[in-house]
Amino acid sequence: MIEPEKATQQARATDAPRSSWFGWLLIAGYVVGVLVLGLTPGPQLNLGDTWVPQDKLGHLVVFAGFAALLTAVLRGRRRALLGVLGSTSLGGALELLQALVPYRSAELLDLVADAVGAVLGAGLVGIVRSLRSVN
Repeated sequence: MIEPEKATQQARATDAPRSSWFGWLLIAGYVVGVLVLGLTPGPQLNLGDTWVPQDKLGHLVVFAGFAALLTAVLRGRRRALLGVLGSTSLGGALELLQALVPYRSAELLDLVADAVGAVLGAGLVGIVRSLRSVN
């Protein structure tokens, strides 16, 4: 007969595949995709006069997705914080690199949108995990 504590440890061990090589492969692909899209020339967007510029909304969505992916793959109590920091760091690195590319420009508001998206993405994963653990 398995003791309850050992059963819990075994259940945790079987949870491990989420932080497997596949998750890290997805993260690497996401980083490459963000860098390629963020550093290659593209058509000028006609952003129009909207309440939230589409450019900033795009940043928010992309970096929310990255933070959500990081938070889902990482382990430990600080995974949400690390997801936010990792996603925002990628956004900061992208803005710095864009400052060096002639056909791109770095904007502080892009980085703000990246950080807001990162918080939302990591928060969403936290909420989903909380709801799943209740059920």
